Amino acid sequence: LALGVDGVSVEKSLLGSEWVADLQAAGLELAVWTLRTREDLACLSHPGLVAACVEGEAR
Repeated sequence: LALGVDGVSVEKSLLGSEWVADLQAAGLELAVWTLRTREDLACLSHPGLVAACVEGEAR
């Protein structure tokens, strides 16, 4: 990509969006932030996710 990046980190509410799908289709790695609750851990099943920022109850 023109910016020279290998991946992006997005807020958890953006997972599943068309924008994130386009980023992944462009070959970018995907990380998510910030998972704070046990319910947020469901985000970890998102296809192609390579990293997550986790804190609080979700640890």
